[in-house]
Amino acid sequence: MKRYNRAVVYMLLLVLAMALVVTTICETTIFKYAQAEEIEEKEYSEIDMNSNFCVDSILVVLDKNESKKFKNYSPKDFYNIDCVQVCNLMKDTSEKLQKQIETKTHLNKEIAKEKDCEKHVFNLEQYRSVLMLKLNTCTKEDVANAIDRVMKVPGVKSAEPNYIDTIESMHPNNGDLKYQWAIENIQLEKAWNLCVGSSSIVVGVMDTGIDSSHPDLVNRINNNKSVDCLNPENVVADPNPTDPDGHGTHVAGIIGAQGVANGVTGVCRDIRLASLRVFDSTGQGSHASVIAAIEYANNNGISILNYSGGGKSAYSNALKSSLINYSGLLVCAAGNEDRNNDDIPHYPSQYAMESNRIISVGAIKNDNTRPSQNDWGYDTAGNPEGSNYGALSVDLFAPGDEIISTVPAAIDNSGYKKMSGTSMATPYVTGVAALLKSCNRQLSAEQIKTLIVANVDDVSGLHGLCVSNGKLNARKALVANFSIDEPVSWYGYEGESFYWKGKVNAYYENSVQINNAGQRIIEDNTCIIVELETVDAYNLVLSLEGMILFTLRDSAGALIQAESTNVSVNLLNKTSISQETFIIDARDLDVGTYNLTINSNFTRGPSYSESHIFNYSFAVQRPVEAISNFGYLSSWYQWKGEVLLLNDALYSYSKDSSGKYIFNNSTTLNFEISTDLAFNAVREITGSVTLSLKDGAGSEVASHYCEVRVGLASNVTLSNDTFSINTSSYLNDTYTLYLSCTMTRAGTTLSNSASYSFTIDRPSPSSCITTGSLITLADGTQTAVESLTGNEQLLVWDMLNGTFTSAPILFMDIDPTTTYEVITLTFSDGTTVNVIDEHAFFDTTLNKYVFLRSDASQYIGHYFAKQILDGDNNMIQTTAQLVDVYIEEQITTAYSPVTYGHLCYYVNGMLSMPGNTESFINIFDIDPTIMSYDEDAMAQDIATYGLYTYEEFNNIIPLPQIVFDAFNGQYLKVAIGKGITTLQEIQALLNRYSIFFV
Repeated sequence: MKRYNRAVVYMLLLVLAMALVVTTICETTIFKYAQAEEIEEKEYSEIDMNSNFCVDSILVVLDKNESKKFKNYSPKDFYNIDCVQVCNLMKDTSEKLQKQIETKTHLNKEIAKEKDCEKHVFNLEQYRSVLMLKLNTCTKEDVANAIDRVMKVPGVKSAEPNYIDTIESMHPNNGDLKYQWAIENIQLEKAWNLCVGSSSIVVGVMDTGIDSSHPDLVNRINNNKSVDCLNPENVVADPNPTDPDGHGTHVAGIIGAQGVANGVTGVCRDIRLASLRVFDSTGQGSHASVIAAIEYANNNGISILNYSGGGKSAYSNALKSSLINYSGLLVCAAGNEDRNNDDIPHYPSQYAMESNRIISVGAIKNDNTRPSQNDWGYDTAGNPEGSNYGALSVDLFAPGDEIISTVPAAIDNSGYKKMSGTSMATPYVTGVAALLKSCNRQLSAEQIKTLIVANVDDVSGLHGLCVSNGKLNARKALVANFSIDEPVSWYGYEGESFYWKGKVNAYYENSVQINNAGQRIIEDNTCIIVELETVDAYNLVLSLEGMILFTLRDSAGALIQAESTNVSVNLLNKTSISQETFIIDARDLDVGTYNLTINSNFTRGPSYSESHIFNYSFAVQRPVEAISNFGYLSSWYQWKGEVLLLNDALYSYSKDSSGKYIFNNSTTLNFEISTDLAFNAVREITGSVTLSLKDGAGSEVASHYCEVRVGLASNVTLSNDTFSINTSSYLNDTYTLYLSCTMTRAGTTLSNSASYSFTIDRPSPSSCITTGSLITLADGTQTAVESLTGNEQLLVWDMLNGTFTSAPILFMDIDPTTTYEVITLTFSDGTTVNVIDEHAFFDTTLNKYVFLRSDASQYIGHYFAKQILDGDNNMIQTTAQLVDVYIEEQITTAYSPVTYGHLCYYVNGMLSMPGNTESFINIFDIDPTIMSYDEDAMAQDIATYGLYTYEEFNNIIPLPQIVFDAFNGQYLKVAIGKGITTLQEIQALLNRYSIFFV
């Protein structure tokens, strides 16, 4: 038998073992953390023996190195004190972080996702575990000695008493139980025009519990997320919470009381409340219970917490560590000791100075003054009570005096009671925070605090008493979260001694862009809130009544939504509006442009009425996922890609019956290859994506190549990841974008393919004028073309008599809002007119109508007919010289009014004819001295070619007589005879306009 050198064998085995270990580490411990980190300095706390704290427990904060071990601690780890039990108050977070590392999930990535899309992100570099040590002691001195000894244990950053907080309210006598003065004080009713809350938002109430049987709260309780934290070692579910004290129920009612008959209404008329019980029946609770509640909220999708408690306890590292880990917003009472918190800190509200995720709230009375000891008197121990304040430590004030809200029937048979205190002020701020979160789920805690504190009502009496120098204003906070537009600055009924003047505001939930046409562009799922607001009102003798109709239509004119509201002004000048808001949920709208029409009609008595119409357009854009689910799609390592059609020009489209996009105008389509998901380790993933655009015949018309690299840390590099095509260079056809992807990792190659089709179908050019063009009415006044109702009389020029006259609008031809090639004509007097494709103007140089199209520059220097008012306000015909022509693409709506009998009208003062009217203009010669038909030449033409009767023309082209008369059909025989037009051209034009005469 061959013998081996034992030492060599051992060496080989050792090398193999080390190689296996290295391989294992590379494959399975990508996120392993080194333990040899810099040792944190200990933080020693001074103990105020007069403070109220538990005598059977202490709180211990572990340093970051020790916290990252994620171990289960026992009394043996604290050998130098008489410890009987160790409770990890951060256990849930510890377990999730540990699992996060073990499963190789990226740190700081979403680790829990609720239906309300809340993200719970933990920063491991900030994470410190908090333990509660149960002691076999019974005196404060024993607690102090235990803290001194435990600070000597390695890995302990700080140790402190388990302080006790109390609720921050008093219980004065009940007065008028139904007067909720705070609603008007913080402009809640106006805020409700913008948002009333959302049942998907959960607010945690850390308090004495909530009476879940109260009729105003029974539908508000989130039973699945309510817990009892009084025993922090064992947080238990509390699906049917009760409230032996009443304080928590009162706080909950301020936030979200439903407002049943004879009840009260909370700040949020739609919200979910989680009862997180931290105070016992005496209104006291330990920091350990509060930390346990915060920990629970952080791991269960509760993004806003109300804490109407506090105390004289010292600075707490344990509570601060818990708050650092909490990703949501904590709203705290500033305290009721009638003192300056800048001088004597009040915790935990004092942490608002260190965190932009904590708000400290003081209380005001209904006269906006801070209640002092003169108002609230003294507590049972003889200490003064009044709202605390602090220029640095209190963020703002809110209503907190004589506040009526819900209480259990065991506390008061009515189910309602008045209370005062910063405990009551705090939930008003919490409720507004919940409104903000309901409006915009993407708002962070920091952003919510900024919106609230930066948008208070400035109150001179509060200057120097808080950071903001003011009091809560719900409406201002919500408005600041919206992007605001003012579609109508004022309108209504305006008489000499009676009027209602209102305006319309449009609020967008998120910031929006403005396109070239001045339209707002909504780029994500949001809401638009259109609000009616009274600017001024005055009325005497007769009632003033109005009706305002809101109608929303898409670019094709299809009705999407319609609502009406009534406005009345009584003889005391008081205005009532039946419905102040019109809410458009853009999540229900497809990509495209939309027009909101605001139609008002006001009457006063039987003889006075006034109507107005306003149009307001906006665009909805969002990326379209053209192609998805391609790439390296293994069961473990992945790169999943997607191709997005970006939203730069998606307002220029329609859809076929299958939902496929049809692009109706020349536009640029921008495609982007992007990453939907990436996870990789040990070996790189590399590959490429090829795009090939083919027409309907299968011929390639464009191609694109993109390289992909996924690094070991799952970082993705895409080269050449954008692909654009300009549809103006393509024929009308159906095109398909074919994708092929090949990806390789460690010798394994995966390939896949996909496709995306769309159609280019550019319509014939429109012949119109743009939004904003001014049309002259019969009385000489001007109005925007988009405001015409079709019932107006327009000023026209009568070519038979050479005079001004009036004519009714026969119909309005309106093309959708989209991208048009707009021709801007500038005249010598400064007048500009925007036309699309073509529009006829009367050229006095040539003595006829000419169509100013894209070649309009050939007419520069010519004079054109224009109407003006002289010094005596008389209308006269004059001329203006064309001096410039400028052409650019604009997003606008195309309008073409057509008048009965004359067809012409004045646009921005210039005499004009709509496009497509070649058959009906320049039929007869015109006498330039009086700008009317030359009578002799006209008579000769009629004698030569004759005139149509209606019966004769109807036998050739059937049509209603009103159409024949409106277009002066009798003269068409002359036009055909002179070669100006043909019957085929006339038929095509009548076909185009037949929709208006059905």
